[in-house]
Amino acid sequence: MSQQQSIQQQSIQPNLNGKLKVEAPDPEVVPRAKRKQFSAEYKLRILEEAEGCQEPGQVGALLRREGLYSSHLTRWRQLREAGQVQGVGSRQRGRKSGARKICY
Repeated sequence: MSQQQSIQQQSIQPNLNGKLKVEAPDPEVVPRAKRKQFSAEYKLRILEEAEGCQEPGQVGALLRREGLYSSHLTRWRQLREAGQVQGVGSRQRGRKSGARKICY
């Protein structure tokens, strides 16, 4: 059954008199998806696995399996070379303490 047919079946239902009742689709907007966050260990493991790929198409298969993009590998390699590979929660966010002094 196609998705369009299942939507049509859900929005058209017979009422008590046997007549068809058409319901409007739900107008509620779904919340925006959150970004994925990767740990430093995961990034390093994926980089090792990608560099171990010998055959054509193995890196692509790895990326599809893990749900990643080639830009992830590029950025993670740059960070690793700079010694800045960090994972979830390793970067403090917000205003720096003492960064703003109030003078009267």
